[in-house]
Parts: sequence; C-alpha cells; structure tokens
Amino acid sequence: MKLDFIHVGMHKTASTLLQKKIFPSIENLKVLNNLSPNIDEWFMKEFVNKSANEFSSKNFLYDLNLKVDSFPKEHKGNILAISEENLSGDIYSGANSSILRERLYDVFGNVKILIVIRNQLDFILSAYSNYIYHGGRLRFTKWFQGKNASNLLAKLHYSDFISGYSEIYGKKNVTVLLYEEIFEKQSLHNFLKQFQLDFVLKNNKRINVGASILGNNFFAFLNHFGMHKLKGRQQIRSIFPKLRNEREFLKDLIGNEYNSLVNDNKKISIEKDLNLTKEYYI
Repeated sequence: MKLDFIHVGMHKTASTLLQKKIFPSIENLKVLNNLSPNIDEWFMKEFVNKSANEFSSKNFLYDLNLKVDSFPKEHKGNILAISEENLSGDIYSGANSSILRERLYDVFGNVKILIVIRNQLDFILSAYSNYIYHGGRLRFTKWFQGKNASNLLAKLHYSDFISGYSEIYGKKNVTVLLYEEIFEKQSLHNFLKQFQLDFVLKNNKRINVGASILGNNFFAFLNHFGMHKLKGRQQIRSIFPKLRNEREFLKDLIGNEYNSLVNDNKKISIEKDLNLTKEYYI
C-alpha cells in the first residue's frame, strides 16, 4: 500500500481538529486509520501499542489492506494518509517514538511526513489540562514534578525528534508546521497543495479546550468526586480561561532548563528554516 503522507503529531497541536473536522472535509483525501472507529482502535492496538517482539510488518500491512478493501472502493485514486499523534510516542516522555518511526518506514516506505510542533510552555499547560480532563487529581506543581511529567522537558527538545525523521525520510520529505500558525499563515494549505488538496476552514475552534492552572487545580480537587465523568464538563472548563502570567510562572518552575529549550528552538529554526514565533523564545 502506497501512502502519500503521514501526520505523526505531536500531541496538543490541534490533531483532533485535523482528524475530526479538517481532513474529513477535504475531497479526495482518505485518512485510512480514521475511516471508522473500529479501524482507529485497531491501528492503535496493532501498530502503535504493539510490542517489538509481537509486531510483524508483513502481517500488519496484510490486515490493513483487508480492512481498507472492506470499504467502498471510492478511496482508490485518492490521496491516502495516516494521522495519529501517538506516533510521536508517549505524550509525557516520547517513549517508543524511535521504534514507531522505524516501524512506519518498514511498513510504508519513504513517504511525506507532517510534524506539527507547539511552543513548549503552552504545550505543558495544555498537557496538564488534558491530564485533568481525563480524571487527574494532582495539582499542577505536583503533576509537573512527578516522574512522568518531568520527562516532558526531554521530549520537548524537538530537534532530536525532527532529525530522526529527516535522517530516515530525507529533509525534503519532512515538513514541520507551527501550531501557532497552522491556519492563520496558510501553512497547512501550502503543505496540502503539493497533493492538489485544499480545504475551506469555516471554524477553527478547538475541540479540546484547556483551562487556566487555577481552574485546573480546582478541577483536580473535584475529580476526587467524579467531576471527570460529568457530561458538559468542557463547557464548564471554559469559564476558567488561561491567565497571562501562567507562562512566567512555568518558566520560573522550569528554571535554567528553559534556556536549553530556547537553544533547541534556535537549532530547529536554522536546520528547518523555520521562522518560529516569539512564544518559542520568551
């Protein structure tokens, strides 16, 4: 099976919006792992979460062809893609990202790769919101200093992740977009144009809306009583918008290690010829 491109994340970069709103609206684009919920679940189980000892490229590709062929043949002749943010590894540590990168190449060969990154401070704040939304009970500082969340700083040195794909697929085949500009600066449009694809964005309203640290700390307490099980909690969270001083609070919490993130951003800017926004440096 020949794919045209693979969107490999990262997390917290509007992947849900792309998968549920943008990609399905594009004529002649078929995202294979999103053809149905069953295929999506199967892809996660048999590709993303399968151990190295159990995974077989040949068996996986055979099963994928069977599943895709069970759908109407309208996908033939279209642009074929896969979109899954978990291909970038664990949301907190990036674990298995290199295994999945090589696995993609073994199965699909040399295809175009799409990576979307987000400035590290907002990524961390959004990851905490995600943790709370799914039932987390730790207040922000304890969560961030915990064993899993502390690995975020290593994962958020994006240069290693990007270089790994460039080495396998070639620099020209790896496109890096900024979450901060993915819609406003036509960067997604430009990426899709190489496949003769286009879309009209009627509403880029985010699907998974975060909340302020103060609001999330409040919800962390309420999660002890089952707040995360309530329907409509996303609307309640919107009452607590992010505050301007949260980025400064987080920079102080990270300390001198933040300079390492900024230096890594400078490296990415040079190597990928990216004009990073100010949020990546301040």
